[in-house]
Amino acid sequence: MSKNVYNIVWADDEIDDLLDEDTKDDLKNDICNIGCSFKVIGTAHDGMELGKELEDKHSIIDAVIVDANFNRSGTDVKERVVSGLSYTWYMMDRYSHIPFFLYSARNEEILRDALKNTPDILDKFPRYKRWFYKPTEWKDLLQQIKVTVDEMDSPEYRLRNKFRLELNSSTLIDGAEKYLMRILMSDFNNDYNSLVEPFMPIRRGIEQIFDSLSDWNIIPPINNDFNGTADYLIFGTYRAKDENGRYCMDTSHHYIYKYKSDCINALIPKTVAKALNYLVDVVQDNAHSKEGLKLKVDEYWNKTHDYLLLLSCVYIYMDILKWFAYTMLTHEDKEINATLWQEFK
Repeated sequence: MSKNVYNIVWADDEIDDLLDEDTKDDLKNDICNIGCSFKVIGTAHDGMELGKELEDKHSIIDAVIVDANFNRSGTDVKERVVSGLSYTWYMMDRYSHIPFFLYSARNEEILRDALKNTPDILDKFPRYKRWFYKPTEWKDLLQQIKVTVDEMDSPEYRLRNKFRLELNSSTLIDGAEKYLMRILMSDFNNDYNSLVEPFMPIRRGIEQIFDSLSDWNIIPPINNDFNGTADYLIFGTYRAKDENGRYCMDTSHHYIYKYKSDCINALIPKTVAKALNYLVDVVQDNAHSKEGLKLKVDEYWNKTHDYLLLLSCVYIYMDILKWFAYTMLTHEDKEINATLWQEFK
C-alpha cells in the first residue's frame, strides 16, 4: 500500500546542516509510524528564498516549517527573530491555505522577549500545534503536520473556512451552527435524504433573532408578530392588527411604532430586509397548524426534496445571521436603542 506523502518547504538559516542524510531518511521512512512520509520539496536560508519557494510552489506545498532565527540581513539575535517571524506572519497571511509551523531552538522566554513589541505574532503559533522545540520535538512536529494537513483537507475544515463569518455569527443562535454545518455537509455530499423538516430551524432561528432585537430595544416590542416584524424592518413602521389579522386603519385607537430615522436602512440594508421578508414568507408555515398552512413548504419538501429552494433559504439565513451579529455588536446600550423608534397612540 502506498503512503500519503506530505510536501514541505523548510526555511532555516542552518538548513544545510539540518537537512542531512539522517533527516532525509527520517522523513522518508516514517519514524513516527503514522502511515505517511514527508518530502522536502524546497528549502530557504532567508526570507527572500522562502518567498520565492512559496511563489513558485504554493499550489503543491502541504506545510511550511520555519525557524525564528532568520532574515535578510543582520546578525543580532533579537533583530533576526523579529524580522524572521514578522516576515513569516506576512507570508502566512498571503498563503493562508498553507499551514506554517515554527521549529526553533529558542525557548519561549527568549522569543517573547524579542517580540515584546509585537506579541501577537506568537499567537499564530500555539504550542504543540504550530510551535515545536528543536531538536527534541522533531517527531511531534511531523505528527502534527499530518494531523493539521489532513484536517485542512477535510470537507468540514474547508466549509468552516469558507463560511467562517457566517458560522461565527450563528453561534449567537441556539443550534444554528450545528444546523448550518449539517446542511452544508449535505450539500457537499449531495445527500439530502436524511433532512427532515429542514426549514423549521430557520424559522426558530429568526424567532430568536427577533426576540433578541426586541429584548435589547433595537426594535419595538412586536417580535410576537413574525410577519409584522419583517415588514417593520423593511418600511420602518408597524401598525396593530384587528382580530382578523388585518392592519387597523383607524390609528387613533391602536398603537403604532415608527423608526425615527427617515431611512430604516440605518438599521438594516433594504436588500437584506427584503430578503428576510422573503425568508419569513417561505418558512412561516412551520409555526402554523396544518389547517392554516399557506405555502405548505414542508409538504412541498417531502414531495420534491427541492434542495435549491432549501439552499436559497439557508444562504439568506446566513446573511441575516451576519447582519444580526453586527447589529448586536454595534447596539449594546438598551437606553440608546430605545431612541431608535417611537410609539404613538
